[in-house]
Amino acid sequence: MHFPGQRPFLLCRFELWNQFMSLSTNNVPDIYDRFNTAVRRFGSSAAIEFDKRTWSYEELDRLSDALASSIQGHVSIPGSIVVIDCERSPILVLTMLACVKAGMVFFVLGENQPESYIANALEDVRNIVWLGSEGYSDRAKAQRISGDRLSGYLGLEKSHMEHLDDGYREISRRVSPPAGDRAFYLVATSGTTGRPKLVLTNVGPILNFIDWYREAFLLSCDDKFSMLSGLGYDPLIRDIFVPLCIGACVSIPSNEALTTRRGLHGWIDAAGVSVIHATPQLAQLIFPRDETVPLGSVRVMAVGGSPLSSALAQHVKSLLVSGSLVNVYGTTETPQVMCYHVCGGASVSDAASGNVPIGKPIRAVDIQVVGDEGLTVRDGDTGEIHVLTPHLAVGYYEAQELTRDKFSLHDALGTRVYRTGDLGFVDVDGNLHYVGRRDRQVKHRGYRIQLEEIEHAAQDLGQVVAAAVVYEELNDSTSGAGKIVCYLQTRPGAFFEESGVKQELMKSLPAYMMPDSYVVLEKMPQNSRHKIDYAALKSIVAVPGVPARPKTLASAPNNMVTKELLAMWAEVLGTPATAISLDKNFFDIGGNSLLSVALIKNINRVFSKKLTVTDLYIYSNISELSKHISRESESHAPPEHASGVSRRADNLSKVRATRNRRDGIKL
Repeated sequence: MHFPGQRPFLLCRFELWNQFMSLSTNNVPDIYDRFNTAVRRFGSSAAIEFDKRTWSYEELDRLSDALASSIQGHVSIPGSIVVIDCERSPILVLTMLACVKAGMVFFVLGENQPESYIANALEDVRNIVWLGSEGYSDRAKAQRISGDRLSGYLGLEKSHMEHLDDGYREISRRVSPPAGDRAFYLVATSGTTGRPKLVLTNVGPILNFIDWYREAFLLSCDDKFSMLSGLGYDPLIRDIFVPLCIGACVSIPSNEALTTRRGLHGWIDAAGVSVIHATPQLAQLIFPRDETVPLGSVRVMAVGGSPLSSALAQHVKSLLVSGSLVNVYGTTETPQVMCYHVCGGASVSDAASGNVPIGKPIRAVDIQVVGDEGLTVRDGDTGEIHVLTPHLAVGYYEAQELTRDKFSLHDALGTRVYRTGDLGFVDVDGNLHYVGRRDRQVKHRGYRIQLEEIEHAAQDLGQVVAAAVVYEELNDSTSGAGKIVCYLQTRPGAFFEESGVKQELMKSLPAYMMPDSYVVLEKMPQNSRHKIDYAALKSIVAVPGVPARPKTLASAPNNMVTKELLAMWAEVLGTPATAISLDKNFFDIGGNSLLSVALIKNINRVFSKKLTVTDLYIYSNISELSKHISRESESHAPPEHASGVSRRADNLSKVRATRNRRDGIKL
C-alpha cells in the first residue's frame, strides 16, 4: 500500500516530489531565524513559565546569546558535541536554545541513566563540551564519562536565569550559527549489539514537522506547550522548539505536580496548558481511570511512543471537552511525527487489536507497507512499514554500515527511505495500523528497547552461562504495556538472588530497561539450529526445584514497616491499600518514574534512609522493599551475595547460615 490516501502511487509521485522540492530548508528560515522573528513580534510575551515565574522572549534571547557566546568560548576543537546534563527546568530550555545559536550539535542526558550506559552511548564522540547545571551535574561526572575526550566544561547555576553582564551581552550579540540544513542534535536509542546507537538529526526534518503541525492544528502564540517528555528523547525537541518558533509559551511543571498522583491534572488545569505531548503511560497518569474532571484548556493532546488502546483513547477523549486527541507515529530515525490519526466520534477505533490506528502521513511524507518479497502489499495485508521522505534523520553517528543497512534511496522517487522494522496494515479507510515488530525490538512503557541489549548485560554477570529475554503482553492493560522477563542459565551450584542481579544490571542499564521478572533455568531450550528457542521459553513456568520468582532467605518483614509502605504506596498511587498486593511490582500497578520520586522521598523521610529511585527498581514490591529496609536497619553490612549470582557457590551453606543469623532466622 502507498500513501497519501488511496491514490495510486504513480499518480501522486510527481506531486510528492514537488512538495519535497518546495519544502527544501534552503528556502525557509532556520530555527535560529524563526526564534529571532518570534522575539521581534512577541518580545514581551512569556517564552517560559516555571514555578510562578516567567521569562519573556526578550529575556530568553539575551540569556541564550550570552550562553551561546560562552559555549563557543569553550569549544577548542571543531566538531565537538555539547552534552547537556540539566534537570527539567528553564536552564534546560536555555542550554538547548544556546546550542542552536552557537551552531553546536547537542546531546541531552536522560534521567536515571547509569554513567556506564551514557559512556557507552558516547563512545564514538571524539570531543565533548559538557554543560551541567550545578547541584545536578558536576565536572567529576563529566570527567568519569568523557575521559580524555572532555575538551570543555561549563557549570550553570540558577543565577544564569537571573543576571547578565551588559558588556558580555554586547559580545554575545555577534553569535550566529551556520546557515543551511545543518546538524542539530543527537539522541541515543537501544541497540542490538549491547550498546546504544546514536541517531544524528538535521534541522530540516524539525522545520517540516513544525510547519505541518502549526497549520494542521492552528497552533499560535496564544498556546502553552507542556514540557513533559522524557529528558534525552526525541519528543523533548517538539516540547521546546515548536513553541519557541511560533511565539508560544513553554510551560514547565513543578516537582510537586510531577510527583503527585493527580498533580499533573491539576497543574495543567491551573496553568491553562493547551498542547500536550505524552506517551500512553503518561496519558494514564494525567487521566487516571477514575478521573471525571475535564481539562477545558487543552486543544491538542498528541499521544505516541506505544500503541494507544481504544479504551484509553475513549476515556481521554471524553475529558478533553473540545480538544483533539491525536495518535502519532514516528521513530527516532524518522524525527517527531510521520503519521497521525485524530480520534473522534463515539468509537475511536474498530481495529481487531483494540488499538487506535496511526493514521495517514503528514505532508512531504509517503508510506509504503512492504512484504517479504520487497513489494508493496494489498490493503489489509501485513508488511513492514517504510517511510519515504527527505525529512529523515541523517543516520547513525559514526556508523556508516548500519546507516546503509537501514536507510536507502528510492529508485523511482529519488528520495530516502527508512525501513522501520515495524509491521502494519492499511484498512479500508486508508488508515495505517501498527501491529508489532519483525525483530526483537519492543516498546515498553513508552520506551524503545532492543531485548538483545538486556541480554548482553545479563550475560556479563558472574556465573551466568546464558541469558534470554522475552516480552510478554499483558491482556489487562489499557495502555498496551507488557512485561520483560529475563531467563538465566547459571553454572551448577551458583547461588541466585533477584535483588542482587538487579543491583548489578542497574550499573549498566537504564531503569526503563530493567526486567520485570526473572526465571532461573537448568538449561536453555534450543531449536534445531542449536540456538535459544524463544517460543519455548514463554511456555516455561519454572524448573523443578527453582521458583519462577526466586525468593530470598530473609526474615518475615517487620509488620510496621510493611504497613507504612502500604500506606505510602496507596497515597502515591491514589489506590486503596486493600487493592495493593504486597508482591506486585510498583510499575505494574500504576507507578512510573515520576511517582517513584515522590515515593522514595516519603520513604526516606519516614524511615530516615537515603534510598534512591534506583532502589525501587531493585526492590520493586512492598515485600522486597520491607525486607530491605528492615535488614538495613539491623545491619549496615552488605550481604555477601550482593553480586547477584554468587561466585562462591561452593560455600553456599555458609553464606546462607550467615545471612539467616543476620536476619534473625532460627536454624
